[in-house]
Amino acid sequence: RWGSSRVTRRLNLPVSNEAAFIELSARRRLLGMHSMRATYQVLRETYFDTSDRALRNRGITLRWRSEARGREVLELTVRDGVSLQGVAEETSIETPVVGGGLYATLAGNSEIASRVKEITEVDSLRPLAAVDIDRETRDLRPRPMGRATHRIAFDEIVAHAPGASRAF
Repeated sequence: RWGSSRVTRRLNLPVSNEAAFIELSARRRLLGMHSMRATYQVLRETYFDTSDRALRNRGITLRWRSEARGREVLELTVRDGVSLQGVAEETSIETPVVGGGLYATLAGNSEIASRVKEITEVDSLRPLAAVDIDRETRDLRPRPMGRATHRIAFDEIVAHAPGASRAF
């Protein structure tokens, strides 16, 4: 959703390998729900902050997501809290990246630009890390013809930081 806010509740559970994910997602009624057809996505996410981590220190993540199909968005995520069960509650705001990239997008008047400018100078932002993601996703719904209410994903990731890269 362009320029919209949403509340996300995320519970990350590791799956040991792709075969285990395929077995889990192919079960007839995964988590008591019906699985929809898998979708695939290739993307790069680049994370930005200042050298003194001004955003991170406030529980904020600024990410530039570039999808293989051409869509580019800037996403600001604010961690609202984590429950005792490990469920993270976050508020995310997205805005499309304009022609000039990150700095041109933040020079505008989007909600993301306003929030970042309240914390730091836009020129002080630097890329800290990037991840290349190959993602398989399946939506789950409680009834065969119902609306999807949950999403599971299996990611193969290569993380890049200054001087290092590592596959996960």
